[in-house]
Amino acid sequence: MYEQFGIAAISNSVETNLLWGGDRNQIGVLQHHGLVYSADIADAVNSPTTAIRAGLLVGMLTSSGELEEWDAEAQDGTQDLYGVVPQEFSTLDEYATAVDKIPPGPIVRAPLVASSLLIQGAAFVGHDDEFLARRNLQIMGCVLDDDPQGFKTGLINRTLSVAGTTLTPTTAQNGMTFLMSAEGSTTVTLPTCLPGLEYTFIRLTSTANPAFTEGELVVTTAGGADVMIGETADAAVSDVDTLTYTTADQHNGSWVKVRGIYDMGITVPVAKWFVTYNAGNTAAFSVT
Repeated sequence: MYEQFGIAAISNSVETNLLWGGDRNQIGVLQHHGLVYSADIADAVNSPTTAIRAGLLVGMLTSSGELEEWDAEAQDGTQDLYGVVPQEFSTLDEYATAVDKIPPGPIVRAPLVASSLLIQGAAFVGHDDEFLARRNLQIMGCVLDDDPQGFKTGLINRTLSVAGTTLTPTTAQNGMTFLMSAEGSTTVTLPTCLPGLEYTFIRLTSTANPAFTEGELVVTTAGGADVMIGETADAAVSDVDTLTYTTADQHNGSWVKVRGIYDMGITVPVAKWFVTYNAGNTAAFSVT
Protein backbone atom coordinates (compact mmCIF):
# COMPACT_ATOMS: atom_id res chain seq x y z
CA MET A 1 0.00 0.00 0.00
CA TYR A 2 1.40 3.37 -0.99
CA GLU A 3 0.90 6.55 0.96
CA GLN A 4 0.96 9.87 -0.84
CA PHE A 5 1.79 12.18 2.00
CA GLY A 6 0.50 11.01 5.40
CA ILE A 7 1.38 12.46 8.78
CA ALA A 8 5.13 12.73 9.18
CA ALA A 9 7.25 12.86 12.29
CA ILE A 10 8.93 16.06 11.07
CA SER A 11 7.95 19.10 13.07
CA ASN A 12 9.73 21.64 10.88
CA SER A 13 10.20 21.87 7.13
CA VAL A 14 12.89 24.06 5.56
CA GLU A 15 12.46 25.41 2.05
CA THR A 16 15.50 24.64 -0.08
CA ASN A 17 16.62 26.90 -2.88
CA LEU A 18 17.03 24.05 -5.35
CA LEU A 19 16.51 25.91 -8.63
CA TRP A 20 18.22 28.95 -10.11
CA GLY A 21 17.58 31.32 -13.01
CA GLY A 22 13.89 31.99 -12.33
CA ASP A 23 10.95 31.00 -10.15
CA ARG A 24 10.16 27.43 -9.20
CA ASN A 25 7.44 27.19 -11.83
CA GLN A 26 9.70 27.84 -14.79
CA ILE A 27 9.03 25.77 -17.88
CA GLY A 28 12.56 24.35 -17.84
CA VAL A 29 11.79 22.09 -14.86
CA LEU A 30 10.90 18.55 -15.91
CA GLN A 31 9.67 16.05 -13.34
CA HIS A 32 8.60 12.41 -13.58
CA HIS A 33 5.44 11.97 -11.54
CA GLY A 34 3.78 8.78 -10.33
CA LEU A 35 6.99 7.13 -9.16
CA VAL A 36 7.22 5.48 -5.77
CA TYR A 37 9.86 6.31 -3.18
CA SER A 38 10.86 3.16 -1.30
CA ALA A 39 10.22 2.93 2.43
CA ASP A 40 13.94 2.20 2.73
CA ILE A 41 15.11 5.46 1.16
CA ALA A 42 17.37 7.30 3.62
CA ASP A 43 18.88 10.75 3.98
CA ALA A 44 21.89 9.31 5.79
CA VAL A 45 23.34 12.55 7.16
CA ASN A 46 20.00 14.03 8.20
CA SER A 47 18.34 13.57 11.58
CA PRO A 48 16.15 11.65 11.42
CA THR A 49 17.29 9.80 8.31
CA THR A 50 13.63 9.25 7.41
CA ALA A 51 13.31 12.99 6.72
CA ILE A 52 14.20 13.13 3.03
CA ARG A 53 15.44 16.59 2.08
CA ALA A 54 15.00 18.35 -1.23
CA GLY A 55 18.09 17.97 -3.40
CA LEU A 56 18.79 14.33 -2.56
CA LEU A 57 19.96 12.46 -5.66
CA VAL A 58 18.05 9.22 -6.29
CA GLY A 59 18.32 6.08 -8.37
CA MET A 60 15.81 3.39 -9.28
CA LEU A 61 15.87 -0.14 -7.88
CA THR A 62 15.88 -2.70 -10.68
CA SER A 63 13.88 -5.20 -8.63
CA SER A 64 10.92 -2.95 -7.75
CA GLY A 65 11.14 0.21 -9.86
CA GLU A 66 11.10 2.24 -6.64
CA LEU A 67 13.40 5.13 -5.87
CA GLU A 68 16.13 5.16 -3.24
CA GLU A 69 19.16 7.35 -2.62
CA TRP A 70 21.71 7.30 -5.47
CA ASP A 71 24.71 5.09 -4.69
CA ALA A 72 27.39 4.98 -7.38
CA GLU A 73 28.95 1.92 -5.74
CA ALA A 74 25.73 -0.13 -5.69
CA GLN A 75 24.75 -2.88 -8.11
CA ASP A 76 21.00 -2.90 -7.54
CA GLY A 77 20.05 -0.22 -10.07
CA THR A 78 20.54 2.77 -7.78
CA GLN A 79 24.05 3.22 -9.20
CA ASP A 80 22.35 4.90 -12.18
CA LEU A 81 21.33 8.46 -11.35
CA TYR A 82 17.61 8.94 -12.00
CA GLY A 83 16.75 12.36 -10.62
CA VAL A 84 16.57 14.76 -7.70
CA VAL A 85 14.02 14.94 -4.86
CA PRO A 86 12.13 18.23 -5.43
CA GLN A 87 10.83 18.87 -1.91
CA GLU A 88 11.20 17.51 1.59
CA PHE A 89 9.04 14.60 2.74
CA SER A 90 9.03 11.93 5.42
CA THR A 91 8.93 8.19 4.85
CA LEU A 92 6.98 7.75 8.10
CA ASP A 93 3.23 7.32 8.38
CA GLU A 94 1.01 8.34 11.30
CA TYR A 95 2.24 5.30 13.24
CA ALA A 96 5.91 6.33 12.80
CA THR A 97 6.44 3.40 10.43
CA ALA A 98 8.41 3.83 7.23
CA VAL A 99 6.22 3.16 4.19
CA ASP A 100 6.47 3.61 0.44
CA LYS A 101 5.48 7.14 -0.57
CA ILE A 102 4.33 8.91 -3.73
CA PRO A 103 5.21 12.57 -3.13
CA PRO A 104 5.99 14.87 -6.08
CA GLY A 105 8.11 13.03 -8.63
CA PRO A 106 11.86 13.54 -8.97
CA ILE A 107 13.29 16.33 -11.10
CA VAL A 108 14.97 14.84 -14.15
CA ARG A 109 15.88 18.06 -15.96
CA ALA A 110 16.25 21.58 -14.54
CA PRO A 111 18.65 24.38 -13.66
CA LEU A 112 19.93 23.28 -10.24
CA VAL A 113 21.84 24.92 -7.39
CA ALA A 114 24.89 22.70 -6.80
CA SER A 115 25.23 23.66 -3.13
CA SER A 116 21.65 22.46 -2.49
CA LEU A 117 22.25 18.96 -3.87
CA LEU A 118 22.90 15.95 -1.64
CA ILE A 119 24.62 12.61 -2.27
CA GLN A 120 23.35 10.07 0.28
CA GLY A 121 22.64 13.05 2.52
CA ALA A 122 26.14 14.54 2.30
CA ALA A 123 26.99 17.78 0.52
CA PHE A 124 27.23 17.35 -3.25
CA VAL A 125 30.19 19.71 -3.65
CA GLY A 126 33.30 17.98 -2.32
CA HIS A 127 31.80 14.47 -2.31
CA ASP A 128 33.93 11.69 -3.84
CA ASP A 129 31.15 11.07 -6.38
CA GLU A 130 30.63 14.75 -7.24
CA PHE A 131 32.23 14.62 -10.69
CA LEU A 132 30.46 11.42 -11.68
CA ALA A 133 27.18 13.04 -10.62
CA ARG A 134 28.01 16.22 -12.56
CA ARG A 135 28.65 14.12 -15.67
CA ASN A 136 25.34 12.30 -15.29
CA LEU A 137 23.34 15.45 -14.58
CA GLN A 138 24.84 17.16 -17.64
CA ILE A 139 23.81 14.22 -19.84
CA MET A 140 20.30 14.39 -18.37
CA GLY A 141 20.06 18.05 -19.40
CA CYS A 142 20.50 19.67 -15.99
CA VAL A 143 22.47 22.91 -15.69
CA LEU A 144 24.30 23.62 -12.43
CA ASP A 145 24.65 27.20 -11.27
CA ASP A 146 28.35 26.92 -10.35
CA ASP A 147 29.32 25.49 -13.75
CA PRO A 148 26.69 26.36 -16.38
CA GLN A 149 29.10 25.52 -19.23
CA GLY A 150 29.62 22.01 -17.89
CA PHE A 151 33.42 22.20 -17.73
CA LYS A 152 33.59 20.26 -14.45
CA THR A 153 31.75 17.32 -15.99
CA GLY A 154 34.72 16.31 -18.14
CA LEU A 155 32.42 16.14 -21.16
CA ILE A 156 33.48 19.45 -22.71
CA ASN A 157 36.44 19.31 -25.10
CA ARG A 158 39.24 21.57 -23.88
CA THR A 159 42.92 21.65 -24.83
CA LEU A 160 45.92 23.08 -22.99
CA SER A 161 49.55 23.29 -24.18
CA VAL A 162 52.07 22.37 -21.49
CA ALA A 163 55.63 23.62 -21.93
CA GLY A 164 56.93 22.38 -18.57
CA THR A 165 58.36 18.96 -17.72
CA THR A 166 55.94 18.26 -14.84
CA LEU A 167 52.16 18.39 -14.62
CA THR A 168 49.58 17.64 -11.96
CA PRO A 169 46.07 18.12 -13.39
CA THR A 170 43.41 19.62 -11.14
CA THR A 171 39.75 18.67 -10.81
CA ALA A 172 38.90 22.03 -12.42
CA GLN A 173 40.68 20.75 -15.54
CA ASN A 174 38.40 17.72 -15.81
CA GLY A 175 38.09 16.59 -19.43
CA MET A 176 41.21 18.47 -20.53
CA THR A 177 43.54 17.26 -23.29
CA PHE A 178 47.12 18.26 -22.46
CA LEU A 179 49.64 18.75 -25.28
CA MET A 180 53.03 17.88 -23.75
CA SER A 181 55.81 19.49 -25.80
CA ALA A 182 58.73 19.96 -23.38
CA GLU A 183 62.17 18.70 -24.34
CA GLY A 184 63.54 15.93 -22.18
CA SER A 185 61.67 13.67 -19.78
CA THR A 186 58.15 14.68 -18.77
CA THR A 187 56.21 13.42 -15.76
CA VAL A 188 52.46 13.62 -15.19
CA THR A 189 51.24 12.98 -11.63
CA LEU A 190 47.54 12.28 -11.54
CA PRO A 191 45.33 13.69 -8.77
CA THR A 192 43.56 11.37 -6.34
CA CYS A 193 41.33 9.12 -8.42
CA LEU A 194 37.67 10.16 -8.30
CA PRO A 195 34.95 8.64 -10.50
CA GLY A 196 34.05 11.01 -13.34
CA LEU A 197 37.48 12.61 -13.74
CA GLU A 198 39.03 12.23 -17.20
CA TYR A 199 42.28 13.46 -18.79
CA THR A 200 44.22 12.87 -22.02
CA PHE A 201 47.97 13.46 -22.42
CA ILE A 202 49.52 13.74 -25.90
CA ARG A 203 53.29 13.85 -26.48
CA LEU A 204 54.19 16.29 -29.24
CA THR A 205 57.45 17.52 -30.76
CA SER A 206 58.16 21.14 -29.89
CA THR A 207 57.09 23.52 -32.66
CA ALA A 208 59.94 25.82 -31.66
CA ASN A 209 62.51 23.05 -31.95
CA PRO A 210 61.30 20.13 -34.09
CA ALA A 211 64.67 18.40 -33.74
CA PHE A 212 64.58 18.21 -29.95
CA THR A 213 65.06 14.92 -28.12
CA GLU A 214 62.02 13.57 -26.31
CA GLY A 215 62.86 11.93 -23.01
CA GLU A 216 60.65 9.52 -21.13
CA LEU A 217 56.95 10.30 -20.82
CA VAL A 218 55.77 9.09 -17.42
CA VAL A 219 52.17 9.03 -16.17
CA THR A 220 51.92 8.04 -12.52
CA THR A 221 49.23 7.99 -9.82
CA ALA A 222 49.09 10.06 -6.66
CA GLY A 223 50.91 8.38 -3.81
CA GLY A 224 51.90 5.41 -5.96
CA ALA A 225 48.58 3.66 -5.35
CA ASP A 226 47.91 0.64 -7.58
CA VAL A 227 44.83 2.08 -9.22
CA MET A 228 45.35 1.73 -12.96
CA ILE A 229 43.30 -0.83 -14.88
CA GLY A 230 42.25 -1.37 -18.48
CA GLU A 231 44.80 -1.81 -21.23
CA THR A 232 47.50 -2.13 -18.60
CA ALA A 233 46.09 -5.57 -17.71
CA ASP A 234 48.65 -7.25 -20.00
CA ALA A 235 51.38 -6.20 -17.57
CA ALA A 236 53.08 -8.52 -15.12
CA VAL A 237 50.72 -7.27 -12.43
CA SER A 238 47.00 -6.71 -12.75
CA ASP A 239 46.95 -3.22 -11.24
CA VAL A 240 49.73 -0.73 -11.84
CA ASP A 241 50.53 2.83 -10.84
CA THR A 242 52.96 4.04 -13.53
CA LEU A 243 53.08 4.01 -17.33
CA THR A 244 56.32 4.96 -19.08
CA TYR A 245 57.25 5.59 -22.71
CA THR A 246 60.94 4.73 -22.47
CA THR A 247 62.48 5.16 -25.93
CA ALA A 248 63.84 8.68 -26.32
CA ASP A 249 63.01 10.69 -29.43
CA GLN A 250 60.27 8.32 -30.63
CA HIS A 251 57.16 9.47 -28.78
CA ASN A 252 55.66 12.08 -31.09
CA GLY A 253 51.91 11.40 -31.29
CA SER A 254 51.86 9.02 -28.34
CA TRP A 255 48.93 9.50 -25.96
CA VAL A 256 47.52 8.26 -22.67
CA LYS A 257 43.90 8.67 -21.58
CA VAL A 258 42.71 8.04 -18.04
CA ARG A 259 39.19 8.05 -16.63
CA GLY A 260 38.14 7.55 -13.02
CA ILE A 261 35.63 4.73 -12.58
CA TYR A 262 34.53 2.32 -9.86
CA ASP A 263 36.05 -1.14 -10.13
CA MET A 264 32.98 -3.29 -9.41
CA GLY A 265 34.84 -6.59 -9.73
CA ILE A 266 35.85 -6.63 -6.07
CA THR A 267 33.94 -6.97 -2.82
CA VAL A 268 34.24 -3.29 -1.94
CA PRO A 269 34.26 -1.11 -5.10
CA VAL A 270 37.32 1.12 -5.39
CA ALA A 271 37.87 4.13 -7.62
CA LYS A 272 40.52 3.36 -10.24
CA TRP A 273 41.92 4.97 -13.37
CA PHE A 274 40.78 3.15 -16.50
CA VAL A 275 43.65 3.57 -18.98
CA THR A 276 43.81 3.54 -22.75
CA TYR A 277 46.92 4.48 -24.74
CA ASN A 278 48.82 4.12 -27.99
CA ALA A 279 52.49 3.37 -28.39
CA GLY A 280 53.13 6.07 -30.99
CA ASN A 281 56.37 5.33 -32.83
CA THR A 282 57.88 3.33 -29.99
CA ALA A 283 57.39 -0.20 -28.77
CA ALA A 284 59.48 0.50 -25.68
CA PHE A 285 56.62 0.94 -23.23
CA SER A 286 56.49 -0.27 -19.65
CA VAL A 287 54.06 -0.41 -16.74
CA THR A 288 54.89 -0.93 -13.10
